[in-house]
Amino acid sequence: MIPIRSPRRVLLSETFNVEGGNAKIASIKSSLSHQIGDRSFTLEVRKNEIPGDEYILKFKARDAKGRPLTLKPVMGAHAHLVAFDWERKGFAHLHPLEAEGIIGPVTDSISKDLEFAFNSTRISSCRLWAQVLLENDESETFIPFSINLNSFSDDTN
Repeated sequence: MIPIRSPRRVLLSETFNVEGGNAKIASIKSSLSHQIGDRSFTLEVRKNEIPGDEYILKFKARDAKGRPLTLKPVMGAHAHLVAFDWERKGFAHLHPLEAEGIIGPVTDSISKDLEFAFNSTRISSCRLWAQVLLENDESETFIPFSINLNSFSDDTN
């Protein structure tokens, strides 16, 4: 059993065969911004200061005037990121770093940027989806990004 607020990262893996030809994997370019109506969503990527293959992904949600949008809790966190590698061999589910050490689900809304730690040992390029519940919205919003971590150096933001 893993508590809803666990600082541990969980990776699930399963392999299965699908009949058919070999799928071609497109050239991966990073796409770190997405517009939905008058709302803009961006990811900033930087190498973590600690040694290893970890990156910090900063998620920003803004209105038309550039003000932070209010994020309501969704499934116990202010946002979720799910990354699917392009080779279709793995995925990662991320919670904001602010959630580490919190016991129980998040219940208050916030209007700030969120940071996520992403270990690129197994996934270096992926399609990533952010899931948020915005103030005044009835249902979640899903925002697509593409990341190729090979294109980021230690000093890239």
